[in-house]
Amino acid sequence: NEIKKADPTATVIGPGTGGFPFEFFETAFKEGLLAHIDAVSTHPYRTQEPETATRDFAKLRALIARYAPKEKRAMPMVSSEWGYS
Repeated sequence: NEIKKADPTATVIGPGTGGFPFEFFETAFKEGLLAHIDAVSTHPYRTQEPETATRDFAKLRALIARYAPKEKRAMPMVSSEWGYS
């Protein structure tokens, strides 16, 4: 990871998706993305109440636990942007 080479203390957060594209998450996590980041970021846009994101975050947590290296299975999830239309 070039970022960690340049700054070993950097915190790498990604992928910063709009919503919860679970098929994308699963593919990226299977391919090893979680070994290269320190937190998973998503923008949980929705038209419903904010509390409806709870089940989506639980599903995301389960994917992280399934695919992350053992030492990263409890990595943070970052809700990095919200929006309502």
